[in-house]
Amino acid sequence: WLASVDPAASSLRGVLALAPLTDLTRDHLRGFCRRAGGALVEGIDPDADVSRVRASPAWMPPPRVPVRVLDAAHDAVVAGSHGERYLAAHPQRVTRAVIDGAGHFELIAPGQAACEVVIREAASLLDVG
Repeated sequence: WLASVDPAASSLRGVLALAPLTDLTRDHLRGFCRRAGGALVEGIDPDADVSRVRASPAWMPPPRVPVRVLDAAHDAVVAGSHGERYLAAHPQRVTRAVIDGAGHFELIAPGQAACEVVIREAASLLDVG
């Protein structure tokens, strides 16, 4: 969100998005991460998709900095379609990789192969190799 709407985002080198929930519209929340997605838009009229669109990165202006999306191939929490939709909406600024053999939490679990990929991606974003 910040990368799309805040002028200060231009000072960022980029964004590393791990299994991001990028589309908060009602139809896109069905099935995956419904409770977490619902909490993000708590207080918004469930039938007012226009409010959810305004809060959804996939529907915002293109990000001001490069965004790298990392999705887990076996993620049962956030559907990979969120990352796909964000890439499709902003192909000029977004790249996406799917980490084979990983579930949602392996992306942030030290010692897991998927977490090592995340560390490498973060280091490349910072140019620290």
